[in-house]
Amino acid sequence: MSFQNLQVDLEELPQAERIEFQPMAPDYPRQVLIGNLLVFAPIVLAASVTGLVLVLAFGTPASFVIGPLLPAIPLLLAALLVPLSVRRAKTAGFALRDHDIAFRRGVFFRKVVVLPFDRLQHAGVSSGPLQRRFGLASLKLYTAGASGIDLRIDGLTSEQAATLRERVLARAGSGDAG
Repeated sequence: MSFQNLQVDLEELPQAERIEFQPMAPDYPRQVLIGNLLVFAPIVLAASVTGLVLVLAFGTPASFVIGPLLPAIPLLLAALLVPLSVRRAKTAGFALRDHDIAFRRGVFFRKVVVLPFDRLQHAGVSSGPLQRRFGLASLKLYTAGASGIDLRIDGLTSEQAATLRERVLARAGSGDAG
């Protein structure tokens, strides 16, 4: 038997751009918004108290400038990052296909991850307190030889996550995934 290494026609390969992605759960953007607000609110509050203490304790012209700027910095950061996080949640999507599962996300920098079932080693479902409040969960997929999560899909309903986990594991163990 002689070795062959035939050329692959790139036009015949499946195109990730042609995948029809399912949107994430409708409550996912709200969960992301509230999660971000829960992170930024204490930071803004701490910066506000620090700025007020600075003004009251020192009363110098510098403290009257720096004091109000302290809460302005995290407020500005929140005003930029929170809407981007929500937009990112709205653009996320997943697709379950015969041989793989795909996930996309991103606003400015788009990312599509396609994980073939024949590489799948383990799958898990998790949900934190805020996710549970909205009935959401995350699907975590692990491949052989990796030291961490290879694909994490946030924003699924709890039922979707459990169903996807079972289907993905059934395909991974069937031997016909690739």
